[in-house]
Parts: sequence; C-alpha cells; structure tokens
Amino acid sequence: MKTIIAITLVLLGANQIHATIIDKCWTEEEMIRKTYVDKRNEARQNTARIFQIANMHAMKYDDGLAKRARKTIKSCADLKNGPDYQLFTLGREESNKVWKEYRKKNLNITEDIANPIEGEHPLQTAYAKCNLTVTCTMNIYYMGRYKPHNRSEITLYAYKGTLTLDDIKFGPAGSQCPHGVTDKNLCIAPPRAKEENDSESGEDGEGGEGIGGKNMATMVAVNSIFVYLSIWLVF
Repeated sequence: MKTIIAITLVLLGANQIHATIIDKCWTEEEMIRKTYVDKRNEARQNTARIFQIANMHAMKYDDGLAKRARKTIKSCADLKNGPDYQLFTLGREESNKVWKEYRKKNLNITEDIANPIEGEHPLQTAYAKCNLTVTCTMNIYYMGRYKPHNRSEITLYAYKGTLTLDDIKFGPAGSQCPHGVTDKNLCIAPPRAKEENDSESGEDGEGGEGIGGKNMATMVAVNSIFVYLSIWLVF
C-alpha cells in the first residue's frame, strides 16, 4: 500500500512541476508558410511610414521566446506582460496613451484615431505564437473600456515589456537604425549577448543565474522532496 502511495506522489509531483497550459508553439517554418512573418513586418512598415517612426525594427520568430513561454506560463493567471515581453492585446490602454502623446507632440494630431497596437512597438524584435490546452478569459481594453475575451492561443512580443515615449523616435522610416535597415526600411535588430539568449531560453550554462537556472533549481528541490517522502513511505 505504501508503495502505491509513493508512486502516486511521485507522479503527481512530476505533473505539477511540468504542468503548462501551452499545447504547442508554432515553428518558424509554420510562421513563414502562413506568411505571418511578412504580414507582421508589412504592418510595421506601414505604421512607420504613416506615423513617421524612425526606429521601427523588423521582427522575426524567436525559438528562445517560445521555450520561455513554456517555462513561464503554467496557468491562465500567468497570461500577463513580463519585464521584457508583451502579450498581444494586453496593456493596450497604457500603450494608447503613449501613442496619443507621440502623435500630439510630433504630428500635431489631437483627435482620437486608430492607434498602433502592441505589435507596432518599435523596439520589439522577436515574437512567438503558441496554442493553449485550455481557453482563457482575459480582460482586453477595447473601444475605451475593458471587455472579457476568450483566448485559445497567444502571441508574445519581445524583448521590451512596456512602451514609453522615449521608445519611439520621430523621423523618416528607417532613418535611425544603428545596425542598418531591411528592404522594408525597418531597423535590423542589434545582436544580443549569448548570456541573455541562454537565460531567456532556459539554457543558462551555469545552471542557476538565469531564469532557466532558477526554474531548474526549484524543480530539483521539489523532486528531492517527493523522492525522500516516497522512500520514507516505502520503508
């Protein structure tokens, strides 16, 4: 009897540690096949041209961001903006205020018109798209008020968690791009440090300093507790 209880505890512990509401994240090939990459950057190109944004960056699929989503998002309660990434449709009220201030300051536009959204944050350079195993209800700011919306998939943009007025540079599209421009006059993203990429994808080489390392340490500790408890029950 004790053996059965011990095995059950170990299985429950493993399920708890690895539980996630993310079913699968789209691969880069799937994104390209569905022309999601081109459509996203075309929208950014149009926004940069219409609103004269000089530092609008090109975006590309980021496998490290997809891995991070799996490790971070365990339940519907985890569907929120992080310190260096945003979820599509979240934080729109705050973003709208920044875009309105930008238009007034640089374009002398004060009337309320359609705003760019999270996907047009000029400093976002990476994204990932994932399907969920459940349908989550999220309060989305729409037409001046919050409304509940059901989500069975999510899109994440990185590596900026908020939008500020200083993030948007005024001028002809592509005119403030230190690392060059693409054929769409979008800025080429600066190279990211290997240490940052390893930390964000949960592959921290030292196994303890990055987000992945901390998660791994927690998993090891929890696993140890279940193993010791199981041994005690058996004997």
